Parts: sequence; structure tokens; C-alpha cells
Amino acid sequence: MNTLQRLIANATGMQAEVNALKAQVAQAVEQRGDINVVMTDILRENRKSAGNSVTPGNALSVTAYWACLRVLSETVGSLPLITYERFPEGKARAPQHRLYRLLHDQPNELMSAISFRETMTLHMASWGNAYALLIYDDSGEVIEMWPLRPDRVLEKRTNGNRRLYHYQWDNGRMEWLSNDEVWQIPGLGGNGLDGYSMVSLFRRSLGLAMDTEEFGARFFSNDARPGIILEHPGKLGDAAYKNLKETIDEDHLGVEKSHRPMILEEGMKLHEVGIPPEDAQFLQTRQFQVREVARMFRMPPHMIQDLEQATFANIEHQGIEFVVHTLRPYLVRWEQAIQKDLMTEAERGRFYAEHLVDGLLRGDIKSRYEAYAVGRQNGWLSANDIRELENMNPVTGGDVYLVPLNMIPADQVGNLGIDKPVSGGSPDTARSLALLTGKEARAQRSSIARRRIGLAYREVILDVAGRVIRRETRDIGEQARKHFATRDASSFLIWLEEFEREHQDWAARQFLPILNAFMGLIAREAVEEVGVDQEVGESVDRFSRSYTGSLAHQEAGISQSRMKDALQRAASDGMDPLEAVSAELDDWRENRPAEIAGEQKTRAQNAIAKVVYQLVGVQVLRWVSSGGSCPYCQKMNGKTASITRTFVAAGQGVEGDEGDAPMTTTTDIGHPPLHKGCDCLIMAG
Repeated sequence: MNTLQRLIANATGMQAEVNALKAQVAQAVEQRGDINVVMTDILRENRKSAGNSVTPGNALSVTAYWACLRVLSETVGSLPLITYERFPEGKARAPQHRLYRLLHDQPNELMSAISFRETMTLHMASWGNAYALLIYDDSGEVIEMWPLRPDRVLEKRTNGNRRLYHYQWDNGRMEWLSNDEVWQIPGLGGNGLDGYSMVSLFRRSLGLAMDTEEFGARFFSNDARPGIILEHPGKLGDAAYKNLKETIDEDHLGVEKSHRPMILEEGMKLHEVGIPPEDAQFLQTRQFQVREVARMFRMPPHMIQDLEQATFANIEHQGIEFVVHTLRPYLVRWEQAIQKDLMTEAERGRFYAEHLVDGLLRGDIKSRYEAYAVGRQNGWLSANDIRELENMNPVTGGDVYLVPLNMIPADQVGNLGIDKPVSGGSPDTARSLALLTGKEARAQRSSIARRRIGLAYREVILDVAGRVIRRETRDIGEQARKHFATRDASSFLIWLEEFEREHQDWAARQFLPILNAFMGLIAREAVEEVGVDQEVGESVDRFSRSYTGSLAHQEAGISQSRMKDALQRAASDGMDPLEAVSAELDDWRENRPAEIAGEQKTRAQNAIAKVVYQLVGVQVLRWVSSGGSCPYCQKMNGKTASITRTFVAAGQGVEGDEGDAPMTTTTDIGHPPLHKGCDCLIMAG
């Protein structure tokens, strides 16, 4: 007997009640022989219904019932259960709290957190109550929690509104436990203290499901009805009957002889015998019972593999309804029971436990990124907020919140760092957006909004580019070590070409959701700038897929070219080729993600803007630079070009400040960037 049991046994007024209840149970056991029989009688868990004896144990053989319990218990058990500490501004995880390890990692020496919590949830959902034995250390702190089987628990409430629990261990020993030793999480019940057993409430429905299943098994295993009947107009003699039977057995009996044609003589007729409707009805009954069980648990049918009514249009919403309406009550019961029973009075105002359910509510990656874009653009999500939701590490400068333009007084637009009107010419700092109207106002707003969107998405593109480059450099580095240990640079370059073909497909899949969401926002700004009401979503989706594929193909080509150049330099300089590859990969890891993000911030948004302008009928484009642009971009500011032409042709020079050498482009420039680091825009002319 442990310390708490001795305290309870010696408590004033309680010993008599313990002895009385002991005597009651002992007498019942002596008469009936088994504590389980006594307890199931008391709890009324063993009643006849629909021809079957339905208990919490054999009810698990009903597949729909088992599937509902499994979905509930495994989902609750697999969700992270975090202990938090409250602060005047926000919250933080509290790994130093004694409950953090028990609830999140390991409740006892044999169980993981998921095993413990899914078992407890299974008990709560089926028996109506979950019980756990609490083990204390000498200082009175809970150090272990062990689930107790509800079918072996018998409760008694004392006059002092305390509880005693009579429990039978696996070895048959029976013991009284106090409410300080047993943690109870009740499910839905009539008195607010104890939950209803699902089997007790729905014994008839579960019994019908069991009877229907048994009927089906017997029907198919024992049914003696023939599949066909041969009808003869006369009477067959013994010899004729024997010959006919031998012919059928020899020519048609067995799977390998099925579907052979049968020749009937002497006016014989063949009749097929199917399943009568009254016997086939049980199939519909079984299907109905699946939904009946799902209704008990408020379980969306598709969660237990009943997909008859599921569609691609509604299944995602049903998944969200599962979290909100089915799962949430169980999670709240867990969280409030922890708060009430496992935390001290002083701790309750400072600490609390909460499940992380965001992962269950996440839509597809495109929907998530579009939602993030709305939150980022409207100022209530920072880059680091988004990264935390996507389980990414924070980045420097990612805690800045953007302010929507339409929520800023017009006379403060000059403080946004854009000191040149989009119409070109010399800056007019006295002129504010409040004085602009119509096309000029729309252009100014669009310019500011697009720059903001570009800055925000640069960090997200940077993260994706970093992930792509990390995977690429890791795989290339591993293969380089293998190739150069036994082979030469030629074999390595052959492998690299094959790898990049595969890698570019993977890279395109990583970039597509980000660039699609980015281009969608830019497209919306371009449409609003022109002042038309036109839906361009499908065109954006098509272009973003094409653009992303081209980007991945281009980067794969850059990787092959740079690696070939590195190996050629190593060969000419007498350098170890593996060292040359390693140095090149180090440079990629350090610099290429930022190069990709910086270029795509400008190139992707101007590319989709040009597509949108073409869709809405814009004929002339205008080059717009910012106040911090380089001399070459400043000279381009305000220039116009037909939407079907280029601003700068390949080989043409772009003048800079006096004394600067002209910048010569190697490709046609139909829209920014003009050079690496360029942040210019194109807008409707």
C-alpha cells in the first residue's frame, strides 16, 4: 500500500465506507464467482439484443464500430499535446513543466505518448470513461500515468463527494484506489460526472449489425440452392440421368471449365437461380448499419471508407467538419481534464495544455499559400508567422508586418520609399496620391502594392530555392564521392545530366505553388491597375505551370554548365576534381538561393503582368524604376514599347551616367530585369 492509500484508509469517516463496499463486492463475487461478471452486471453491459449478446469487447468485431473508434483514438493520440505558459503578450511552450514530458513524450516507462493517449481516447469513446493510474514521487509530483481498463473499474461516490475506485489487476488482485490515484476523463453523460457507454446506448443497432454480418456469413457458407436448373419435358431413366450428370461434371465442373457452351437435347431447358430479393436485402441492411454506426460517433462516412456519397467537391469540407464537430469535443475534454485534475490551483492561471490541430485543417499546398498571401498582404501575418505554420525556421527581418495600402492615409504614401511618380520625369515630392485620380491613382497604387508583394514573396521563394539547392547539392556531393573514388569526370557528368532531368521535375513541383500564388496576386493588381473586370485565374494557372517548368529547366542547365566549368578549371589547374566539385557546391549553397529569389521577385511578376496586359487589351508597356535604382535602370525609367516588341534588343547598349560604359545585353529584354539585382516594373503605357 502506497502513501496515498494509507492516508485514505486512515481518513476519518472513510474507512467504514470502504469496508462496507468491500463486503458488498466480496459477497457478490462469492455468489457469482468472477469479479468481471459482478462488475458487468452492475454496469449493465451484458444484455441481449437482436439475437446477439453485445458487449464492449465483441462489439469491436463490427467493422464500422471498430473503424470509428480507431479513427478517433489514433487521431487524438497522434496530435501533439503541448503544455504552454501564458505571458502578458502571447504564449510559449513550457518544456520545463512537469506535465510536458508526460503528455507530449512518454507517460510511463513502457508507453509512448501516442500509445497512452489513443488507449485513453478509445476507452472514453467506447466505455464512456477513461481512467489512468497516477504514480507520485515523494514530493507529491505525478511522475507516471498508466491507463486502467474501464471494464475492471467499479466506482463509488462517498458522502464527502469523493470517489473510490475498485479495480482488478491482470493477476486477479483487487484493490481500492482513491480519486487522488485515479484520473478520470468522462465522455458525454447525463450527470456531467460519468460518460455513457456507446455499447449500452446503441446495443440494438450494434446487435443488428452483428446479426446481419452473421446472416451473410451463413448465407454464403451454408446456402444449398443450385445456381442453375435443367428442365426435361419427360422423365429421365437411371442410365440417362447418370450419363447427363457425368457429362456435366466432366465438361463444366470447375473454374477452368467455366463458360463452355452447353448443348441441351430432347427439349431440355436451362433456368438460372439468383438470390431472391428478400435474401439479398441484407446487403442494403449492412450498408445502412455502417452509416448508423457512423451516425453514433458523428463520423463523416468517408473517414471509415464509406465513399458512396463522397465527392471531390465535398470531401475536404467533410474533413474539416470531422475536426470541428467530431474531434474537437474529445480534445477539449482532454485539455480541461488536464487543467482541472493535473494542475494545481496556482498553475491553472499560468499554464495550460492544448492540442495542435492546424495540420488537420490544412488544405492543399496551393490553397494554403493563397491564404498566406492574403494574410501577408493584409498585414496580420508576417513572413515568420507563415514560416512557423509551415514548420520552417524564422528568417532575419521576417517579423515585419505589412500595412495594406487602402488603410493608409493618402498623404502618407510619400513615406513608403517610392519617390518618383510612375509617369516618369523629375520627382515631384509635393504631389501626393490624394491629388491623383483615375488612371494615375490606379497606377500608383498598383506600383506600391506590387513592390510590397515582391518583397514579401522574395523570402518565401528564397526558402523554396534553398530547399531545392540543398537537395541538389546533397545528391551531387554523394555521387561525386562515389564516382571519383573509382571513375572519372566523364562518367560523373553523364550521371549529372540524368540526375538533373529528374531533379528539375521535382524542383518545378516545389516552385509551382509559390510562384502560382505570387503570380495570382500580381495578376490581380495588374487587372485593377487597368481598371477592367476580367477573370484571369485560369490563364495565370496555365502560365505559372509553363513558367515554373522553364525556370526549373533553366536552373538545371546552369547547374550542369557550372559543374562542367569547375571540372575543366580543376583539370587545367591540376586540382583534385572532388575538391573542385565540393567547392562549387559550397558556393551554390551559399549564394544560389538568394540569386534565384532576387531574380524571380522581379522576373516572375513582370512576366505575368505582361500576360495579363495582353489578355485585357493593353497595347503599350511602360518601364518603371524606383528611386534607388542604378543609373542604367534610371535611364530606362518612363520608356515605352509596344507589347509585341522589346525594350532593348540583344546586343543593344543601354546608357548610364556620364562616364559609365554602356551596358550591352546578350538577350532581348521584353520586361525587367535588365540585369542582376534589377527591381524595375512594367506597367500599362
